Amino acid sequence: MLVSVIIPFYNVEAYFRRCLDSVVTQSYYNLEIILVNDCSSDDSMIIAQEYAHQDRRIQIIEHAKSLHVGGARNSGMAIATGEYIWFIDSDDELAHPYAIEHLVRIAQRDDSDIILFRAQMKAFDHQEITIIGDYLYSMEQTFHERREFWPTYFEVIYHDTHIDASFSPAVWAKFWKLSFLRRYQFQFLEHTIHQDIPLLMLLPLADRLTQLPYIFYYYYQRDESTMNSQAPAQYIQHFERIAEQLWSIYYKYWTGYPDQHLIVPVMLLVHLTFNTKRILPSQNLFDQEKWFLDVYDFLHKQLKDRGDREFFQPWPRAVENSSQWIQLIDSFHQDIKDSDKVILIHSIFYGSFSDEIKPEISIETKIKKLQKVIKIVMKMLLPYGVVRLIQTHQDNKY
Repeated sequence: MLVSVIIPFYNVEAYFRRCLDSVVTQSYYNLEIILVNDCSSDDSMIIAQEYAHQDRRIQIIEHAKSLHVGGARNSGMAIATGEYIWFIDSDDELAHPYAIEHLVRIAQRDDSDIILFRAQMKAFDHQEITIIGDYLYSMEQTFHERREFWPTYFEVIYHDTHIDASFSPAVWAKFWKLSFLRRYQFQFLEHTIHQDIPLLMLLPLADRLTQLPYIFYYYYQRDESTMNSQAPAQYIQHFERIAEQLWSIYYKYWTGYPDQHLIVPVMLLVHLTFNTKRILPSQNLFDQEKWFLDVYDFLHKQLKDRGDREFFQPWPRAVENSSQWIQLIDSFHQDIKDSDKVILIHSIFYGSFSDEIKPEISIETKIKKLQKVIKIVMKMLLPYGVVRLIQTHQDNKY
């Protein structure tokens, strides 16, 4: 069985050898290793060429212009010829030299479209943490025509129930049958962060799916990595593209699953909440306000015509702060001011300013109050002459 290993890379010279060494030294030799250079400006390409010269299983694709990691994965997948495919990030590594051999053995045994497994995070300070949330499977199990997958999937996605299963969107935590990805014409989004979230929509489509409780992957969390960097400009536009792909897969391929209409909205709420809480603290006050307004408009577009407060019945346990969310959904059918939108979104992510919307405590008002306090403090601490000089300068500006 030929296995295709796809490794996009961009400016990872400090980590690239570690990744490549973990692949080329695998006990399973029948590999097709495809390295995709997404316009690196450091010595990553030199390293790739060095390894390709030493190992005939390696081939290199060079992008003329950057398509980011999603586009690089597509480029690798387009020329892949293996029966199974594994997408690996160039700053990570395989957990042990028998990883692919073990996965191939499971693939041959179960003929699974997808094999899920565990990962271990290695932090920047070399502290090792086994990822036990999104990536924990407490038992080996296979879902097929005699063991329906949907009930387990629904409980995990909708109710965040992790008794013996859990699903991460991370593409590197999955071993894919290549024909399965091509059957559903899956393509990663280009120029988009979090572009592996739509992979969750493919899980119920698998005829056979295997979960393993074993760690096969080391995920390195770096300060400068995509997941830890500040939010890009027009961040919500990334989620708009993700939402479009989620709904596209839903309407094309999902048929006959109980309560299936609830899944895409819950995915969007869960992942938008998670990433907002992670990224927002790095933004200044004015960027935060814009963020809240963008989030409100995005959710309004996604949810307004798909139902009211009765849409989520029962309320998904995967989504916290149900009363604030219901208040938000109700507001989609009202005409409210931007300041109220900010308060509503803030209450969902960080707790409510108040039990009811109070426009008079909008961010704009809070800023004005803060400015008044600063002026009072200045008058108390600075000599009278200095204060008058500042006031005269401000008067002359207008």
